Amino acid sequence: MNSTYFNDFIKTAKIKPSKRRIKDDFITLKKIEFWIRALQHSWLFPFPQIYFNAVLKLLSPKVQKEIIDKSFSSFIKERKPIKNSRTNIEEFYRENGCSFSPKSEYIEISDYSSVATIIHSDDASKWSHFIYKALINELISRQKVFNEQDPYYKRIKILKNELHLNNLELNLIIFLWFKQNDILNDIEDGYNELDEFNSMCRKDIIIFKQIFESDQDEIESILHENSPLRKMAVITPEDRLSSAINNFLNGISDIDLNKSFFEIDQGPTLSLDQFPIDKTDIHYIHELLKNYDESHSLNILFYGTEGTGKTELSRSLAKSLDWPLIKIQIANQSNDFKKDYKSSDRFEAISYADYKFRGQKALFLVDEADTILNQSEKGFLNLFMEKIKHPIIWITNNIECIERSTNRRFDYSVEFEKFKKKRRIDVWKSVLKTHNANDLISENTMLEFAEKTEVTAGGITQAIVQAKRLQEGSSFTPEAVIHQVLNAQSKLLNLEFSPMKNKPMSRSYDLNALNINCNMQLVIKSVLGFNECWNKMKEDDPPQSLNILLYGNPGTGKSEFARYVSRLLDRPLITKTASSLLNCYLGETEKSIKNAFEEATESGSILFFDEADSFLSDRTGAQKQWEITQVNELLMRMEHFKGIFIAATNFNEHLDSACRRRFPIKVGFDYLKSDGIEKMWKIYFPKFDFPVAAARLQALAPGDFNAVYNNIRYLPEEFLSSESILNNLEKEIQSKSPLCQGRKMGF
Repeated sequence: MNSTYFNDFIKTAKIKPSKRRIKDDFITLKKIEFWIRALQHSWLFPFPQIYFNAVLKLLSPKVQKEIIDKSFSSFIKERKPIKNSRTNIEEFYRENGCSFSPKSEYIEISDYSSVATIIHSDDASKWSHFIYKALINELISRQKVFNEQDPYYKRIKILKNELHLNNLELNLIIFLWFKQNDILNDIEDGYNELDEFNSMCRKDIIIFKQIFESDQDEIESILHENSPLRKMAVITPEDRLSSAINNFLNGISDIDLNKSFFEIDQGPTLSLDQFPIDKTDIHYIHELLKNYDESHSLNILFYGTEGTGKTELSRSLAKSLDWPLIKIQIANQSNDFKKDYKSSDRFEAISYADYKFRGQKALFLVDEADTILNQSEKGFLNLFMEKIKHPIIWITNNIECIERSTNRRFDYSVEFEKFKKKRRIDVWKSVLKTHNANDLISENTMLEFAEKTEVTAGGITQAIVQAKRLQEGSSFTPEAVIHQVLNAQSKLLNLEFSPMKNKPMSRSYDLNALNINCNMQLVIKSVLGFNECWNKMKEDDPPQSLNILLYGNPGTGKSEFARYVSRLLDRPLITKTASSLLNCYLGETEKSIKNAFEEATESGSILFFDEADSFLSDRTGAQKQWEITQVNELLMRMEHFKGIFIAATNFNEHLDSACRRRFPIKVGFDYLKSDGIEKMWKIYFPKFDFPVAAARLQALAPGDFNAVYNNIRYLPEEFLSSESILNNLEKEIQSKSPLCQGRKMGF
């Protein structure tokens, strides 16, 4: 639609232009054009009354006054509803929705419906012809001073150029836009008499066809399922404008039309070998993409833990192929419309991008695809995935609700799991290299951060970027900034930060002081002997593990024994508690157990499950399926583990019998005997004499010594004595319930 469009249309009307100049907007001009096209059909003469109401508003005030004065005067003269006096005429005008002022050039209308009733009643045929000609003159006058900088006109031109529309296609889009925004609602009333209109289907399309005198074939070619407007989802199957096009024309989205549907991702990339993902997976996906052609669809699914590099890998794959990465928009980017977000908007955006990039190599990225993959009707989704002619990478964190039939549509999939320590180190190195920050912190500091936190690649990137930004002019060192950001991220996302290491948590640890029900020297020799075999194991060797069960009352030294073994073998210790493994969502606990064993395998660490009764309860009393599946998962992982697995429980009698058989070494921990109490006293309170009464204490555990020590350690010595320490130990014993339930004090 160019600047001569309205002039060309006026020539077909064969009406002599007037000399009046009125500044007006595109919407009004286009609305007048649509009404002229509608009113020129013979079956609409005389116009229905509602048409008088709608069209009268489009005329200039001077023409309005002329019509009203003449029609009112004629009505009064012929029907004599009042006595022909000035006072009565003024009252008649007011009662019928307008003011009366014979000397004024204009008239004030308060009720167009009442005015239209009088005009229609006076002489509908005469005034229909008069208003039709007046409407053409209105368009002639207004278009002469039309400002091409009108914002709606500018967007219309952008739309035409971007979509390569002809005039009929463009007029259809504008007509549907008007109808959806209640600009032309009254126009359909005159078409109710048409037989084809009574079907209640495709009313807007029928009206448009009549207005533009287009034949059925011409309209159907525009609306055929393979037409550009359909392929781009500009017009939906329900013959409505897509929400993105509607928002664009209404001026509530970016002036760049394409941004309503997609953006070309320009984010930083890593080389493919820097990703902590199985290299075979990456190489295979690269080959799939490189050999892709439009004769078939290609859908790849990246799923799993958030922040593990799914988007970044997509970006790097596109760069390796020298293709643009087309990131499908999630919602309108210029405003907060996410509350009105619908899955259909994303499907329309994919269709639009697919047509825009026809004949070009491009990789599509549908990030945060949870909603459309988990909630869309499966039949529609399956057909949609098959028809897109560009390869798509779909990214989601949750696949639990996706239909199996949809899963089968994916040509390939990769699960992104929470990074284990070894992979976290690779991520740290990649992020530092990408941001030219290798000199920001020392390698030892980087390794310490990788050890301490489970923060994702995105969190690491945030920390590095902020540390560089504050490198100069800030009182925080880069290391302090990174620590601050990682700590905040860990709290926000409920991730582990600075997990328990294998350092002793008590002042000292003496196996000889403990009350253990087996020969601990033989246990230690077994541990050392297995460690020698462990050091010689190769990746393809069959699974071989040493499983140790520690049981007994709280605070008797079980957790500290696991740390002792870790120090003895000089191996890292991965500690997992019930709170870090149990999850309310179905299957997530089993996944956490699997991840824990895999992390220990990859890093060569000892794996320690505290509170193991939470996972190894007797299955004979299980009431829920998940109570069985998580025990089964743990048993299966134990059988396929290469390394040392230690489990500790306060409730040995609650364990599943099959689970107990999986532990060749079972070590029972009990309360201290008298000689053990004396040894613990000398470890914790060497400056104070051991009272004989302490040797007679019952139910005293190493953890009680640790608790009392921490309670009094900062008091001046003049406030302490053997008697006061003994009293504190007795209080610790008294605080225990008879069965010591609910007490999880570790040693």
